[in-house]
Amino acid sequence: MKNKALSLLGIFVAFLFLFSACEKTEIEKANEDYNFNDVIPMIFDFTGPTVLPASGLGSVEYRCVYRGGSTYSFTTEGHNATITIKEGYPNIAEVAWDQSSVDVQAKLFVVETTSGGKTSDPDTLAITLTAFCPLVDLNDLVGTWTGDDSEGNATQVVTFVDGSNFMINGLNVGWMVGYWGEVIVDQVPLVMIMNENGTLEIELQYYMETTWNGAPQPIYSIAATGVWDNCLKTMTIDYDLYQGGSVLTSITENITLVP
Repeated sequence: MKNKALSLLGIFVAFLFLFSACEKTEIEKANEDYNFNDVIPMIFDFTGPTVLPASGLGSVEYRCVYRGGSTYSFTTEGHNATITIKEGYPNIAEVAWDQSSVDVQAKLFVVETTSGGKTSDPDTLAITLTAFCPLVDLNDLVGTWTGDDSEGNATQVVTFVDGSNFMINGLNVGWMVGYWGEVIVDQVPLVMIMNENGTLEIELQYYMETTWNGAPQPIYSIAATGVWDNCLKTMTIDYDLYQGGSVLTSITENITLVP
């Protein structure tokens, strides 16, 4: 009798096991009940740079919120660009806008296509591409530049090419002899690196020696970053003036090439 009861119990347990094995999980049930055709396509949080130079150099990223299973199509209007979908991220586009020597107003569109094949209305970003004239020849920016600095001093500098180096002379002079009131007794031209993307650099280097009331002062060094514009023939130079190894002041000069 005991053996018969155990046998019946075993059969019952086996039946329960088979029944539970055949029964679908909640996730499986939800997946079966999910209708991809019911998904409403819609773009959320479309972002990326909206004002940038039309340099034709490199790419910038634009993205929207990703929805699982969807694909995204990016297109432009008003200006040409090369668009590449970032590997592994269908919602991110790497956009390389073509170079332009004039200001351009463009648009970037994105459309979502769901797993069920439905497409969204396009979402749009208005893009302002500012004129960019490539610097093919450093001699294009050689000459006398005038302007002022962020301290209200008039400034005048001279640029020239020395071998492969672009040189600038006269930076900070207006501030030094005007506001600061020192006499320059030695000053050297500075090597300025003109990057092709419209930025510039002056690596930290010795610049000048001065006196104040006849007394020699600690030597000055200078380092700078900034931007150049070969269309408008302008430069903005943000520099740090060092004295005795530490920054004495930080000044911006805005200058324009004299025709």
